[in-house]
Amino acid sequence: GDGDGDGDGGGEDDSSEGGGQTPGQPPPTTPGPSVAPIAPSPSPTLEPTGSPLDPAKYDRYRKFVDVIMSSGVTPAGKVASSAVVAMSVPATTGQQEALNWIAFDDPLLDPEVDPALRIAQRYAAAVLYYNMAGENWKNNTKWLDPGHECGWHGITCEKKQIVARSQPQVQVTVEELMVTEIVLNNNNMFSLVPGEIGAFPWMDTLSLQSNLLGGQLTPNIANLTRLERLWIDGNKFVGPIPTELGQLDALEEADLHQNSFRGQIPTQIGNLVKLRRFSAYDNKLEGTLPTEIGNLINVREIFLDTNKIGGSIPGELGGAVELEDLRLFQNKLSGPIPAGLSGLSNLRVFYADNNDLTGQIPATAVAGWMSLVDFEMFDNNIGGTLPAYFGFLPELAVISMANNNMDGDIPWIICQTGKLRKIDVSGNSLSGPIPNDIDECSSLERLYLDHNEMGSTIPTQIGLLSQLSKCRLESFSSPRYCWYDRITFVLRLISTIGIPEYSVLFSYSTQKYSV
Repeated sequence: GDGDGDGDGGGEDDSSEGGGQTPGQPPPTTPGPSVAPIAPSPSPTLEPTGSPLDPAKYDRYRKFVDVIMSSGVTPAGKVASSAVVAMSVPATTGQQEALNWIAFDDPLLDPEVDPALRIAQRYAAAVLYYNMAGENWKNNTKWLDPGHECGWHGITCEKKQIVARSQPQVQVTVEELMVTEIVLNNNNMFSLVPGEIGAFPWMDTLSLQSNLLGGQLTPNIANLTRLERLWIDGNKFVGPIPTELGQLDALEEADLHQNSFRGQIPTQIGNLVKLRRFSAYDNKLEGTLPTEIGNLINVREIFLDTNKIGGSIPGELGGAVELEDLRLFQNKLSGPIPAGLSGLSNLRVFYADNNDLTGQIPATAVAGWMSLVDFEMFDNNIGGTLPAYFGFLPELAVISMANNNMDGDIPWIICQTGKLRKIDVSGNSLSGPIPNDIDECSSLERLYLDHNEMGSTIPTQIGLLSQLSKCRLESFSSPRYCWYDRITFVLRLISTIGIPEYSVLFSYSTQKYSV
């Protein structure tokens, strides 16, 4: 969705408005017969108020303009270079409002004495306030107070050594409080994030989660070279993820999810070798997964689900050797699972359901996933058989492969680790019996085998699965219901036509689960 503003700020600053024209001398009270009334004096061309512009105020404004423009914080055209214009024309940009405030209303800084970085920092913070409708924030405590900007709500600072004002060719450093964190989550902020956000060179955390911020993410984000955490999820950002994001080589966490970002994930994402989490789920991302994503040698979480990403899963992703949680579900991915993913020995969660993936599950890849806990690929077009290698993954707890094209027998060796809690292979073409030693799946809580071609009867040993709470077994020849007695831990199967040997010997607390 688009943002609620155009980024140009708005509103008038009553403290900096002009006061109208200077009146001329009144006509004589008793005009003579030959004397015409005296016309009012012409309007002044330089002075917007009834009294001459204070030269000190003019000079102060000009010096602030020089500092801000030379720092590159604000592009030309966003602020007036003349104090006369600034005081006579209502501000139409957040930048102009911030400059008027710092030059005319805020006495804290001296443009001739205070370091340029400190001036740029205070000015940029004021731009954030004006540009993002600070008067409407849920919490704007102390914002635009005369005290240090590090005391404004949501801003955290640390002492840093920065360059002071000094004589030419003589560089002196001073210690100043500089912004290291801006955290303004769920604060009713809207409009655009201005480019001045890049004026905080020591910032390591920018968190603007759950607001109404829109428009495109400014490329000036690249100026935050020390940024480690970028949390802007839950907003209305649109357009592409800026390629400049790839310049943030200190970045460890990028949370961009639940926005409306479009286009392809930039290849520059591969430059972020310190990245530990890349979360961009629930956007409108398209294109294909860049092969450079495999360069993220420290990434542990990649969440790209609920987008429109197509193409195949690149085998290069196997280079992300620290990856623990990979979520690609609900996209338009196609083709097979690449064998190149075998290097993901730390992978615990693999969600790729609701795509158009084909081929067989490569045994070579699965065999390398020794940390795997949860494997979900339902609603695809995966064929072949269920790999027996699942039985050699010591932590595997969930196999969810419903609604695919798999056939053959279920390799019940998958239960041998004793940790498997859920098997869902419904909606395939699997055949063969349920083995008599099904009770070896001792941790099984959910068993979904319905809508396959497994037409045999169910062994009574299934009654020994004391943890089983849900099961679906449609298409088997005789049973239609699973009865589970929580007191005696005995599962009874009741035939629709009644079979004497399946007599019901329940005590109480009986649960019935339809299949």
